[in-house]
Amino acid sequence: MTIRVKLLWSYTIMLVITLTIQLSMIYLIAAIITDDWYIYKNFYKYHFAVKPLSQTEYRIAEELKKIATDQPEALTKATVQKKWDKLVEAQGLGLIIRKKQDILFSSHSYRWSNETMALPPYEPANLNVRNSLFVNGRLFSYLKYDFVFPDQEAGSIYLLKERNPIADIMTTYGPVIAGALFLLLVLTNVFFNYFLSRKVFARLKGLEHSTRRIQAGDLDTPVESTEVDEIGQLCRAFEDMRIRLKETIQIRLSYEQSRKELISHISHDLKTPITSIKGYIEGLQDGVANTPEKQAKYLATIKQKAEDLNQRIEDLFLFSKLDLEQYPYHFQSTLLPSYLRACFQEMQMELLAQNAEVIWESEREVEVYVDRDQMKRVILNIIQNSIAYRKEESLIIHVGYDVKEDDVLVRISDNGQGISEKDLPFVLDQFYRVEPSRNSNSGGSGIGLAIAKQIVEGHDGQIKVYSQWQQGTMISFTLPRYMPNRHDFHYRKGSSDGKDFDH
Repeated sequence: MTIRVKLLWSYTIMLVITLTIQLSMIYLIAAIITDDWYIYKNFYKYHFAVKPLSQTEYRIAEELKKIATDQPEALTKATVQKKWDKLVEAQGLGLIIRKKQDILFSSHSYRWSNETMALPPYEPANLNVRNSLFVNGRLFSYLKYDFVFPDQEAGSIYLLKERNPIADIMTTYGPVIAGALFLLLVLTNVFFNYFLSRKVFARLKGLEHSTRRIQAGDLDTPVESTEVDEIGQLCRAFEDMRIRLKETIQIRLSYEQSRKELISHISHDLKTPITSIKGYIEGLQDGVANTPEKQAKYLATIKQKAEDLNQRIEDLFLFSKLDLEQYPYHFQSTLLPSYLRACFQEMQMELLAQNAEVIWESEREVEVYVDRDQMKRVILNIIQNSIAYRKEESLIIHVGYDVKEDDVLVRISDNGQGISEKDLPFVLDQFYRVEPSRNSNSGGSGIGLAIAKQIVEGHDGQIKVYSQWQQGTMISFTLPRYMPNRHDFHYRKGSSDGKDFDH
């Protein structure tokens, strides 16, 4: 049940209880006044039957009674009737004079079509002189006096007053009823507020405590809730937030650890060639290279180390720009078969030195939409990875691709030593190397495949590594196909505006 429904039920119950208590109090007051606990329909009748007259009304009734006793024949005279009619009308009363079953006189507002039937019968003993009666849905209280005319005919005087029960009761008991209802309303609200505090606000308080724990850094304590209402949904949303916040912090800590490892790796990879260059320079200064041939060899080594150092710095700079998505790609349409052969041609000397054989498995003409320079880095890095982790026998590299509707899947595989199962998930990470010694002569810097991953993803592609230990490695990646009617790549984040588009 939702909070909205709970509140609706609460206020409905509160209203019903209040009205019930209100009606009960009215009934209680009526029962006390009438001394009748069972017949509620007679409440008005009994109430006004015992209600005392005012002093003026009592005086008028006594004077009429005296006239009826001492001079009953005067009541038959029109002048006397009109005189007393004005007096009783001034007090809001009505006068009816009856002789036997005939009405001798009736005040204007108290003339009914069935007056004779409505009025109580003649009673010589005058035992029931006060009562009330209903006529045409109107309630009247009356004071009756029965007497005998000189001709011995039965006569009756009725002094009537129309009653408004609600107005009379509210006038008399209004302040008491209002005070009692106000008190009951306050008590009812206090009760329901207490109920809601226990059922609803207590849960909100628990949610507040959970929020403060999260604010204090406690992300291990779950925000529990088994309810299905709005507060339960809010608790589950906070629980999702706690889990995601915890994951975000863990990722941030992981990034921080990676940053520390990156600094360590950069320091190591830069320090190694610098130390080597320093050693060769000291050899020249100390006269170790005492022949022109040795000096030329030392200088050639220093140059090679400097070039390696410069290449690593460029790789680091490129990787940082790629990682921050700040590298501007220049996409062009390119024929894939000739482009792949051109990339392998640049590595021809290294491949020949390893007695490597390249087997081409696909020759279908297809155009791709790539940054030629950066995609060449991807292919060269993959080739260098195959050379670095070759086995003793001849290196065999297979190159193929599958043409799909929107992209091309390129596959480059070798028969090298492969990658162990524990290392396979991490080979695309920055500075990860299968060889723990970090010997750059055999394993490189460990950043090549990380750069390849960034470039491929910059082309909206995916790169994957498949390998088995001592069975070889296959690296596959997707490239977007060139389609003349598709221009979304012109406006890709980090790409050029297509001005250098080349057919």
